[in-house]
Amino acid sequence: MFIESKVRNLNLPAVSGEKAFVERVLDMPLTTEEFQTLSAAKAIGVTDEFKRVIKAFHVPAGETPAGFEVGFELHADQVIRANLKRNIAYDKNGKKRPTNL
Repeated sequence: MFIESKVRNLNLPAVSGEKAFVERVLDMPLTTEEFQTLSAAKAIGVTDEFKRVIKAFHVPAGETPAGFEVGFELHADQVIRANLKRNIAYDKNGKKRPTNL
């Protein structure tokens, strides 16, 4: 058995000026362990790389691009920052692509 939550359930305010970017990751699933770790944060934002990728690929509002995995970093200032890492195993919006295995 596993329990899953979503980033939005952390009820964190977005970093000033990053709300439109943050809205793209609010429905990302979190395991119980991830939720507990990230609940220590005071706000949520995105990395400069996240912004660069979204702008470079002209991704529609509310979505993340295919071919990128969404990850989260908990910084010393207690801000969670979403990041995008190139990974072709992922479809848009952080969904894992089906594989033959």
